[in-house]
Amino acid sequence: MGSWISLYLVMIFLFLPETCIASVQNKGRLNLGFQGSQMTWIDNDGLILVSNSSKFAFGFNPTNDVTLFLLVVIHVSSSTIVWSANRDSPVRNNDYFVFDDTGNANLQSGKSTIWSTNTADKGVSAMELKDSGNLILVGKDGSVVWESFTHPVDTLLSDQNFTQGMKLVSTPNNNNLSYSLEFKSGDMVLSASFQPPQPYWAMGKDDRRTINQVGGGVTSAILDGNAWRIYGEKRVLLWQFIFPDDKNPNATRLAVLGEDGSITFSILQDESKLDSGTRIPQDECGRPDSCDPYFICYSGNKCQCPSALPSCKPETASFCNKDVELVDAGDSLGYFALGFVSPSAKTDLNGCKASCVGNCSCAAMFFDSTSGNCFMFDQIGSLQGSVNGAGFKSYIKVSASQGNGDSGGGGGGGKDDYLLSLVSSFLRLLSFLA
Repeated sequence: MGSWISLYLVMIFLFLPETCIASVQNKGRLNLGFQGSQMTWIDNDGLILVSNSSKFAFGFNPTNDVTLFLLVVIHVSSSTIVWSANRDSPVRNNDYFVFDDTGNANLQSGKSTIWSTNTADKGVSAMELKDSGNLILVGKDGSVVWESFTHPVDTLLSDQNFTQGMKLVSTPNNNNLSYSLEFKSGDMVLSASFQPPQPYWAMGKDDRRTINQVGGGVTSAILDGNAWRIYGEKRVLLWQFIFPDDKNPNATRLAVLGEDGSITFSILQDESKLDSGTRIPQDECGRPDSCDPYFICYSGNKCQCPSALPSCKPETASFCNKDVELVDAGDSLGYFALGFVSPSAKTDLNGCKASCVGNCSCAAMFFDSTSGNCFMFDQIGSLQGSVNGAGFKSYIKVSASQGNGDSGGGGGGGKDDYLLSLVSSFLRLLSFLA
């Protein structure tokens, strides 16, 4: 009789729905040979694995479209996503996360692989979620084969080492513009995803940093206690970005590159996320889309349409069209990238204008009459209004029908003046390159 009961119980277990079998949440560690979907883990809010203290969890999290899901590491009590495997490719509730017997972790949608750690046959023995928020694949010898901390998305956590070769990339905004943070030319730099990318902030030019040692390029950065510490070669501390409002240096801190181009800093608390109030860049008009493209940003984040553009944007289908000209956008404007890029040429105003008109890619130009530096840009974000009246001479390329007669040759001088200016610009450009 007992054997029949045992057999009956085994048969019930074998034919239980997968959702029932999968309801026991894994704590700290996940073994090889696992697979599961959001639907099979719905009783645990889609969360498959929790850290030992249950501070962080790994699993499926819904997007704004509740039928689509991301595979994430999440701070449980504040519901803050700190890492995502498939931010740009959400999946459905019946798509599977697989941690197979070869040691590879991947996300499958039908026959397509959405994401993978590419760790097959590399000696992986288990997956672990640390109380730091780091998701790791552990080797048989205890070594770390793969970790989420070395594959950041748009977020950094306390004690997460951000090094050369890594990049934070924001979610694209409504203008399909995204932002990135990475190490370039010995500095840590924020750039907008124009073509080519346009930088708008560098740690080495931020007055809020504390200088510990002069000289040497930066190679890594880490959120440590109440500061963002910037290191050079051989782990030499070069700079510190100290958070003056921080009253709890032992708290878990979060740095997020948002879709507005700002880096914000928060503290993860038991039930909430506390904004520290510190932002990068500090100047609200220092971001590429503080206002819409071509609009002028003033203090207080006030946006104004340039008087030279009645429709607030250039009406030209192609910058290569012969019927284009430059309109004067003003003598006291700035642009977020000007302090972070090299000039396109060294010339006079007419030469700079002629270079822009003759360049199919040039959408706008800025000229510094003091230095003779000419800056040309293929794409334009928001402009900056100058508080003290000092700024660059700024010109925007438009169709001739939209302009005011101020052509690339200096305005109103006709075709001969334009050709003379173009020749002058060419000769000056040759001398500049020489």
